[in-house]
Amino acid sequence: MKPEDSIWIMADIFPNKENSNTRWQPGMQEWESKESIEILTATIRKLGYTVEIIQSPQEFLRKYNALTKFLKENLLLWNLVEGYESRNREGYIPAIAEYLGVCCIGSDAYAQIISLDKNRTSEIVRNLSISTPKEIRIKNIEDLIVNKFELEVNTFFIKPNNEGSSIGILESAICNSWQEVKTLAQKLLKVHKEILIQEYLPGKEFSVALLEKDEKNWIIGSAEVIIPGLVYDQDTKSKTEMPEKIGKVLNQKIQNTIEKQSLVLVEELGVAGYARVDWKLDNSNQAKFLEINCTPGLSKIYSLFPKILELTENLDYTAIIQRIIENAKGQFHSAKRYHYGKSFL
Repeated sequence: MKPEDSIWIMADIFPNKENSNTRWQPGMQEWESKESIEILTATIRKLGYTVEIIQSPQEFLRKYNALTKFLKENLLLWNLVEGYESRNREGYIPAIAEYLGVCCIGSDAYAQIISLDKNRTSEIVRNLSISTPKEIRIKNIEDLIVNKFELEVNTFFIKPNNEGSSIGILESAICNSWQEVKTLAQKLLKVHKEILIQEYLPGKEFSVALLEKDEKNWIIGSAEVIIPGLVYDQDTKSKTEMPEKIGKVLNQKIQNTIEKQSLVLVEELGVAGYARVDWKLDNSNQAKFLEINCTPGLSKIYSLFPKILELTENLDYTAIIQRIIENAKGQFHSAKRYHYGKSFL
């Protein structure tokens, strides 16, 4: 670390609905809480970095334009922006960073955008010979009618295609008839552009946390995720507590499978820094891929990613944050994705 190194946390902060002037939008559930951002900021400062929190494009442009060339070369952007509605929203910051030739903590725009599209990610996963639940993607009820007989399953699970943090996943996500599917699909399509109708997986749920040590080397930890109900719905996710619990994976075969296949996927997508991959068991206790998150929550209070690594790898929060920063700095000097932007500094 150099004394001049500065980290700008590019973040959306979850608004307090009662005290905020921010107009509420579907999708804000993914934003980090103010307390979580403050803990992250304090942790980075303890590591010796100067830290600022940037919450808008206007604030970023104003402050960035005031920097000297030297300070731009020693700036790191920590991508925690989630936005809402746009399918490109998790790729905003890494794309801007590459264009400007500035170091960005986390994966590039391609990995972020692909991973937000659950259906496209599942296609990539299947091409890697990794099991996924049967699914169809629909944009309107007409699509539902056309594809009615493609899913040869008895129980269905319905969720938005381009959301995280269980946004749009309701208690009624499990449907036992095609009429229930149609009713819920109509409700979700009023809010979301695309939804997935999947085979329902009734078994245990697991999550794999991957933390990059250096190029091609990862620290990997996995845990069982124990939820208070049948559905890991949007009401389970909280900004003040963690209703879900985690425990060690007791089945060695399942652990080996999900960790090995998670690593194959992050390498295929070119994920950088850190990621979380979620899995669930079907009726035959076969692990099937659910989704990958290239910007998993980092809250010390309620996020799975740091808690899994603490449980399985004995890594405390500070060590995790330090590893993420050091990895990003190392890649900045070697990764070709920055070459174009750097040529203009």
